[in-house]
Amino acid sequence: MTEKERKQRYAKNGKKYEAEHSYYLAHKDRIKQQTKENAERRKAEGWKRPSEYKPVSARRYYVKRKQQWIDALGGCCKMCGDKDIRHLTIDHINNDGHLEGHRRPPRYQLALSKADPTIYQVLCANCHADKHWDEKHTKRYKRS
Repeated sequence: MTEKERKQRYAKNGKKYEAEHSYYLAHKDRIKQQTKENAERRKAEGWKRPSEYKPVSARRYYVKRKQQWIDALGGCCKMCGDKDIRHLTIDHINNDGHLEGHRRPPRYQLALSKADPTIYQVLCANCHADKHWDEKHTKRYKRS
């Protein structure tokens, strides 16, 4: 970016830009040296960029919270008894999950005190799909 482009970009805050830029030009070497020292210090201390550690820690947190919920609700699929956490899901017994709203945090982040066995149940993915398939198709073809 050229000097002219910079000035056009910061035209609205021209005075602020001029002040910041003139400070940078006057102290360029010191600022670059500080930046380099900070980067070396962070590297020596084992700092990582957020992109390097957040996904792993978020995944661990999610699995931990999911396990806590599943343990609070019985620990296995209510229909077939499957205990593999990779297969297990939390199901609303009365299919009233839409009442919780779409702007809520993910279900496993809710307080464990809300892990009420009268509202939620643990089902494996297959049993969960079977439940909704049966409900959908038996309602459609029911005769009154």
